[in-house]
Amino acid sequence: MPDVPSGRQRLKHCARLIEHHLSDLQLIFDKDLLNVLGSDGTQYIAYLQDVVPALADLNLNAAQLRRAIKYDAKDRLELHPELDMVRRCRPFSEAEALDRMLFVDDIDISGHEDDPQEVFQRLLLPYPKSALESSRHHSRNMTDDANPRDNDAGNAEDGSELDSQESLNHQTIIRPYGYKPTRFFQGFCYVEFASIELSSQMTSRILARNNSVRVMPM
Repeated sequence: MPDVPSGRQRLKHCARLIEHHLSDLQLIFDKDLLNVLGSDGTQYIAYLQDVVPALADLNLNAAQLRRAIKYDAKDRLELHPELDMVRRCRPFSEAEALDRMLFVDDIDISGHEDDPQEVFQRLLLPYPKSALESSRHHSRNMTDDANPRDNDAGNAEDGSELDSQESLNHQTIIRPYGYKPTRFFQGFCYVEFASIELSSQMTSRILARNNSVRVMPM
């Protein structure tokens, strides 16, 4: 059985699945999908449920799907005002999209050949899971030590920053391309970031995490 998130996380995961299916990286690799969607990336929600099996695993009704799109992909996806359709907020531009992408090679995935996604996420996400957990722990400690009158303001600021970090993670699209079964298994993949600025920053961040990999612009 697939690992299905519960509660609020299901809606966030739903929005992320749709974002990834309609992402620039997906459109660049799947020209047939681009021809079907057009530059604005509009598609019927029911069709997405058919072609993205993980959406069906979430077992969400139509109202929940629309809620996920409206609130958990704000400024990235929008609902068609009349039909049960969803579209991207950002029109597709291949030149601009390529400037937000990197190709990363020579990633050691030994021991994770069947599912290297976790290895890729630790290396390529702007804020890997361990960094987010550290931020939450630091936030809790700061709140415990703070003056009670400052707690509300501090909690709001910390929560907003964590939400922003999670949003950047959700907008990061990783497309594993394969691996080379040499002496050490080496994976390589394409990754799309939310902005050109972030893509530029991530080159040095990735190399700081692992200077054995190769990072190249698209």
